[in-house]
Amino acid sequence: MPESPSARGAVIALLATALAAAFSLFSLRPPAPVPASAPAGDFSSDRAMDHVRRIAVVPHPTGSPANAAVREYILSAFRGYGLDPQVQETVGVWRGGRYASGAMVRNIVARLSGLRGAGSQHGKAVLLVGHYDSVPTGPGAGDDGHSVGVLLETLRALRAGPALTNDVIFLLTDGEEIDMLGAAAFVNEHPWAADAAVVLNFEARGTGGPAHMFETSEGNGWLIRQFAQAAPYPRTDSVSYEVYRRLPNDTDLTVFKRHGYSGLNFAFIDNVFFYHTAFDDVAHLGRGTVQQQGSYALSLARQFGNADLSQTKAPDVVYFTVPGRRVVVYSKALVWPLTLLAAVVLAAMIAAGLRRRSLTIWGLLRGLLAFVLAAIAAPAAVKGLWWVIGRFPWQPSSTFIQPYNWRWYEWAFIALTVAIVTAVYGWFRRRTSLADLAAAALVAWMVILLATCIVAPLASYLLTWPLLVALLAFWTVLAPSKWQTVCLSLAGVVAAWMLTPYIHMLFVALTVAAGWLSMALLVMLLGLLLPAWIFAAGKRLPIAAAVVCILLLGGAALTAGFTPQHPRPAAVCYALDSASGRALWFSDTLTSDPWIAQFIPENSPRAPLPGFLPFSDVRQAAAPALALAAPEIEILDDKQLNGSRSLTLHVRSARQAPGLVLIADPPLSVRGFTVNGRPLNGDPVSANFLIKYFVYRAAPPEGIQVQIDLAASTPVHLRVLDSSDGIPGTHQPRPPNVMRAIVYWPYNETTVVGRDFDAPAR
Repeated sequence: MPESPSARGAVIALLATALAAAFSLFSLRPPAPVPASAPAGDFSSDRAMDHVRRIAVVPHPTGSPANAAVREYILSAFRGYGLDPQVQETVGVWRGGRYASGAMVRNIVARLSGLRGAGSQHGKAVLLVGHYDSVPTGPGAGDDGHSVGVLLETLRALRAGPALTNDVIFLLTDGEEIDMLGAAAFVNEHPWAADAAVVLNFEARGTGGPAHMFETSEGNGWLIRQFAQAAPYPRTDSVSYEVYRRLPNDTDLTVFKRHGYSGLNFAFIDNVFFYHTAFDDVAHLGRGTVQQQGSYALSLARQFGNADLSQTKAPDVVYFTVPGRRVVVYSKALVWPLTLLAAVVLAAMIAAGLRRRSLTIWGLLRGLLAFVLAAIAAPAAVKGLWWVIGRFPWQPSSTFIQPYNWRWYEWAFIALTVAIVTAVYGWFRRRTSLADLAAAALVAWMVILLATCIVAPLASYLLTWPLLVALLAFWTVLAPSKWQTVCLSLAGVVAAWMLTPYIHMLFVALTVAAGWLSMALLVMLLGLLLPAWIFAAGKRLPIAAAVVCILLLGGAALTAGFTPQHPRPAAVCYALDSASGRALWFSDTLTSDPWIAQFIPENSPRAPLPGFLPFSDVRQAAAPALALAAPEIEILDDKQLNGSRSLTLHVRSARQAPGLVLIADPPLSVRGFTVNGRPLNGDPVSANFLIKYFVYRAAPPEGIQVQIDLAASTPVHLRVLDSSDGIPGTHQPRPPNVMRAIVYWPYNETTVVGRDFDAPAR
C-alpha cells in the first residue's frame, strides 16, 4: 500500500498552491495608468480620461439634448486631430425573436487614411468601435464613455507615429443601448462598412477591473495570433469565447459577427453594481482599466494597420494567458490528442495500481461516490444558503445587481465548500485509501474533460493541463519517491494558477446568485489536489472552515446596509389607460422600500400588468387618473393584393412623449415590417415571423410610419403606448441612500399612457 505524503511535503505543496492562487488573482490587476506627460506615441489613460470627463457628466441617451451635446464634442475632437468626421443619420430598426425596436440614430464616423488607401479611401481598413450613447439612469463613464476616450486617444497616438499601411476607421455608434441600432445602421447602409476587414469593439459592464478580450468571431486563428503578438497586457482565454457565444448577451460586435466580419471584443466587468446607474461616473472609473483598454486599441490598430488584411480568418484555436503576459495559442486539432494522451496515461496508471494492489475496484467506486457527493453537496448548500439569505430583510437586492459587499459572500462560500468537501472526504478516508480517492478524482476529471471536448472543445485546456500535471503527481502517490513533494507542488501550482481566476471571475460575471457554479469548480480543484491537502486536513478542518463561513456571513450581515456611497436602487412608473381612466403605479423593485411605499404599499403582491407589461409580474397600486392625451394611431393605407394585406399606420404621441410602443395581442404573424421605410435587421426573417412587441425611442413630434405586411384575412389588434421620462405629481424626494434605477425594460421611471387599436380583417 503506498504511503501518504509526509506532513512537511503536504505543507510545502499547500503553500505553493496558495501562493500560485494568490499570484494568479494578483495578475488580474490592470496596468498602472500612464500620465499625460507620456511620449506622444504612447497611449495615456490620463489623456483619454480628459475626454471622458467632458462627456460623462449627465445621462445622454439616444435622441436627448445631452446626446447631441456629446456628439458635438466628439466631432470637434476629431476635427482637432486632423480628421473630417461624418454623422450618419438614419432610422435603425432591429428584430430579435418576437421583439423589434427602432430609433433615429446618429453615428459618428471618421477615417485615418493609410499608405495603401491614401487618396482613394477604398483600401481595407481596421474598424475601431465604441458607443457614445448612455442609458437614461447614468452618465455612462464606463459604459461606454471610456470607449470615446480610448478611440480619441488612440487616434492622437497614431497620428504622432509613422503612417500605417491600412486605413483605420473610427466608429462611435448611437443607439447601442437600444438593441445596437447604430451598429446595424452602419453595417447595412454606410459605404465604409464594406472596407472593414477587422473590427475591434470596446465595451463595459462595470467601472473597473481587468479589461478582458472575451469574444471573437468564428475562424479566429489568425486574429488570436495577431493579438498574442501585439497586446502588451493581454487578458484572454478561449473559455470566454466558448461561454459567451452560448449566452443571449449582445454588443455592437454581435451585429458585425452576424454579417460575417472578423472581430475582437474587449470589456471590463468589476463593480457591476454601478452598471447603468448614476455611479457609472468618472469618479468610479478605473484609470488602469482605461489604460489596459487603450493598450489593446493602440497596439492592435498598429498591428492590423500594418498587416495583410486580405485573409483574416483561420481555423479556431485554443488560447489562454500565462505568467509573463504571454498568450499560449495552439491548434484546435491538438485538443483530442492531448485528451487521449491524458486518458491513456490515467488508464495505464490505474491498471498498474490494480495490478500492484495499490488500488482496488471497490475503493475506486467509493472514491467516485465521494467526488460526486462533494460535487453535489457543496454547490447545493451554497445555492440553498443564498436562497435563505435572500429572505432576510437586510439583504441588499435589486433587479440584476449583486450586493455591494459580495466579497464577504465569495469567501464565505469558499469556506463552506472547503468544510463540506473535507468532511465528505474525511468520512470516506476512514475506509478508503488515499490512492483510491485520488485516482477516482482523476477519473471524474477525465469524464468531465471528455464531455468538455465534445461540447466546448476550446475550453478543454482548462482541464487538460492541470490533469496532465496531476497525473505526474499521482504517480508519486502510487510509487512514492523523493520527488513527491516537488510533483505535488507543481500540480498545485498549475491547477491553482489556471482555475483560481475562473472561480473568482464567475462571481464577478454571474454575480453571487450563481456562486454555486464557482463552487462546483472549486470542488473539482480540491479533488485534483486531494493528495496534497487530505493528509494535512485532519478532523478539525471541516469544523474550522464552517466557523470561518459563519464569521464571514456575520461580516456580510453587518455590512449589508445602504449608504449614499452604496445606495439602494428603487424606481416607480405611472401608467394610465386612456379608455377606462384606470391609473396605476408599478415597480419591479424586489424588496420593500420606504421611498416606494409612498406610491405602492409595502408587501404589495406582484401581479401581471396586461396592456403595459405583458411579459412580467410587478408590484402595483392604484394611482390618481390624470388628464393625459392618449397616443394617436391612424390607418394611412390598407391594401389587399395576391392574398396579402399591407397595413400602413401613422403613430404619434399627442403629448410629444419620446417613446412609442406597439403590443400585438395575439402576436402578429407578419411577412414584412418596416418603420419609416426601413426593414427589420437582426434575426433572420423567414416568410412569416411573429411580432409581439415593438418599441421606438426618441420619436420625432410628427411620429413614425409603420407598414405591416400579413395574410389578407389577418385582423390586427394593437395596444399603443407612449412613454415620457419622469413621473407626475408631487412626491417625497429620494433619500441619499436611494438611487434611480431602470424599472423594467423599456420603462425607466416613466409616465406611460395606453390605448387600444383595432384594424379588423377586410
